[in-house]
Amino acid sequence: AEYWRRRGPQALRHLGERMQAFAHAAIEAALDIAAGRCAGEPAVLAIAGAQGSGKSWLARSFAQTSPGIATLSLDDFYLPAAARRDLGRTIHPLFTTRGVPGTHDVALLNTTLDSLRGAGPETRTALPAFDKLQDDVLPRESWSTFHGRPDAILLEGWCLGATAQS
Repeated sequence: AEYWRRRGPQALRHLGERMQAFAHAAIEAALDIAAGRCAGEPAVLAIAGAQGSGKSWLARSFAQTSPGIATLSLDDFYLPAAARRDLGRTIHPLFTTRGVPGTHDVALLNTTLDSLRGAGPETRTALPAFDKLQDDVLPRESWSTFHGRPDAILLEGWCLGATAQS
């Protein structure tokens, strides 16, 4: 993991220059379309893909080149370990493992999205963070903040848009 953090983005930039340019152009086009439909509110664009496909990297690299873009990862909205253990005991053992649909703190995600969309120029919005090594939510004082009102919000995650089976 440490090797990838140090070398991965460089390798992707080198190996996928055309793909990176295409992805950035696609996000820009999607944001333009969404902005036309959002009537003055920040557009929310979802980036979905399989685990390890580069969603987080794509969102971060786009935000670094486009000021005013807030990025959120669904990985930062897992329920705390204690809450997942309770779900595992009362509903199904799979709920103790993060990643299973139903293990995300959807209320916190909605609150964060609402805060970003309603932010003013001086607003500081706390962005939740999850530590996968500790398998738990980081303390709030460790969360980063987004300053101001974003032009757009990129939300990335592996199961975005998935619907429940009946």
